[in-house]
Amino acid sequence: MTILAHDPALRRRVPAQARSRATVDRVCAAATVLLSESGWSGLNTNAVAARAGVSVTAVYSYFPDKYAIVHELSQRYTERRLVLLRPSFVAITGGIDLGAWLTQAMTAMAQMRVDYPEGVILRATMQASHELRDLQQVGTMLIAVEMAGALQERDAQMTPAHALHIARTLLTSAVAMIDDCTVWNGSVMEVDDLMVAESILMISLYLADALAQKN
Repeated sequence: MTILAHDPALRRRVPAQARSRATVDRVCAAATVLLSESGWSGLNTNAVAARAGVSVTAVYSYFPDKYAIVHELSQRYTERRLVLLRPSFVAITGGIDLGAWLTQAMTAMAQMRVDYPEGVILRATMQASHELRDLQQVGTMLIAVEMAGALQERDAQMTPAHALHIARTLLTSAVAMIDDCTVWNGSVMEVDDLMVAESILMISLYLADALAQKN
């Protein structure tokens, strides 16, 4: 897996002071709004600076280009997802019924789209641009690795490769299904609970079969 033709991860410096962190937060918020209004093609550092109410020099102090801004947004979104899902990973290791775990995890993922529609916009941006697709895959892999670790802790006979394969398949499928279960209603994201329940059932069938195989 490659991570963009442009080096996305590297800001020129990491904000250490509260004022600097606030500037970075404003830049990220402005970039998110611009993505929702104009998409990837409409995002540029001048527009971000104007929307954030900071100088272009201030933007360049932390982000060398718009790729770095989107990388920061992606990192923040991945961490939000991890914070949301980590309690369910703990539940896996604690022996929770897997059907109950899937219900907990997928319901939370669907609700996140309602509570944080900016994530939907960001994912749509990354999916629509071949330059950014690998960036989305990096975030998915980070989550899958933690999920795989929980699955292995639950079942010590499961190989690392098999656990990671299950986690990646499950996560990718769950995300795609929940995308179909959530729709914009005007400016509000809504969830079709019946479709979520059907999606949980479908994935639970896969999971039961996959866990029956040990390697």
